[in-house]
Amino acid sequence: MVSGRALYRQLAEASNKNARELLRNAYDLKAWGSRGHACSLAVLAIEESAKAFVYWVASEGVVRIVKKNPNYVTTHKESDLLDHEFKHLLITGDLYPAIKGTQIEELRKTAKKFRRLRARKPTKVASKKNGEDMA
Repeated sequence: MVSGRALYRQLAEASNKNARELLRNAYDLKAWGSRGHACSLAVLAIEESAKAFVYWVASEGVVRIVKKNPNYVTTHKESDLLDHEFKHLLITGDLYPAIKGTQIEELRKTAKKFRRLRARKPTKVASKKNGEDMA
């Protein structure tokens, strides 16, 4: 059984293949006039591409996978690789400084932002504006 970096390389290749197929299907749906479904598949393709990139980064040793106490800059837990928020941070470029290797302060801010997102629990917030409740 494959493990470690070789496993992450295989997962990256499989995720990349899935992303390309999802994007091809999105183009087909758009051509058939189903733009809403095409957009949904395109978003899934973007997320799958991010997953492929995260696995590739792990396979190249840019980040290490640890069992406990990750610093969220150079070390992560395996579950982080599957986390949607982590992938979204990657897509929006918030993790780019960590991957590029820029100044440590930027890396700390990125790690702090990721930890805050991981710790945040969904809550319903109501605010009043001009006497109306807004959810």
